[in-house]
Amino acid sequence: VEISQGGYKIVTTLDYKTQQKVNEAIITTMNSWGLTKDKQQAALFSFSPIDGRILAYAGGKNYAKSQYDRVTQAIRPIGSAFKPFVYAAAVEKGLEPNDLLDDSPFQAGDWRPKNYGNKYRGKIPAYKALMVSSNVCAARVIESTGVRSVIQMARVLGITTPIEYDFTIALGSSSVKLFELTRAYGAFANGGYKVEPYAIQRIETSRSKVIYEAPKTRITKVMDEHTAAVITAMLKTVIQSGTGKAADIGKPAAGKTGTTNDNYDRWLCGFTPYYAAATWFGYDKPEEIVWSGRNPAGQIWSNIMKDIHKGLDKEKFERPKDIVNVT
Repeated sequence: VEISQGGYKIVTTLDYKTQQKVNEAIITTMNSWGLTKDKQQAALFSFSPIDGRILAYAGGKNYAKSQYDRVTQAIRPIGSAFKPFVYAAAVEKGLEPNDLLDDSPFQAGDWRPKNYGNKYRGKIPAYKALMVSSNVCAARVIESTGVRSVIQMARVLGITTPIEYDFTIALGSSSVKLFELTRAYGAFANGGYKVEPYAIQRIETSRSKVIYEAPKTRITKVMDEHTAAVITAMLKTVIQSGTGKAADIGKPAAGKTGTTNDNYDRWLCGFTPYYAAATWFGYDKPEEIVWSGRNPAGQIWSNIMKDIHKGLDKEKFERPKDIVNVT
């Protein structure tokens, strides 16, 4: 009856202008990298870790050609974007950002992880190990912290996909959904609370009668506030001086890049005091992406985050309150 009398009005949390710019940025960025084939894809998801409102959602570069949702359906390995979970588990057990780690060749049984370019730096503080994405330091951290603690950390943050009980997860051998990864990073942004994203604000009849209104956002305390503060501080250095420099937006931001060993997937997941967002680039059927060392996921992340932060003037993360100053 309602449909025949005018239908329903659905009010969403998505920002129309931002959504348009996301769609345009994905196409423009991919074209600039020569990634023009239908099988070459990208996805982006952004929400508020304060109240859960979904701001932008792109499950691929062209919905008309492919309805496959790479935000909630695709499960892909995330490489070094998993490392913050490793360090978060270690911080819960007492690791501090200036504690020294050994950035030198490492071996555990038959496993011999190597740093990118076989570059080793000797003794470096933990924050720098994450900043430069040292593989051997992450391996040493998970060895001392324990695989179980790292898996537990990923689980409480909302990662539901299978995780191998193995040291290699420290380098991102496990696969995740883009949606869950963004939600997990949101807990670092807001002091340790997992906030459930939502998109439907309300539904009205043609006569403006509200028949659905979004319930109170589900918010769950999953992490100590100090842990969230330390990881946020460490991830800020990634954007400022580390592997995520391409994602610098000139405002407070924290995040982590991810690249799989086979060069099949590229990620940038990060957050500001206002929003969390993640981008992914790759092939639907895993295939090597050949390009230079720069990360196009970081490029699109920075383009969109710069745009949505216009007029927002917070100059620091107000939560957690005890942000750690790394030196």
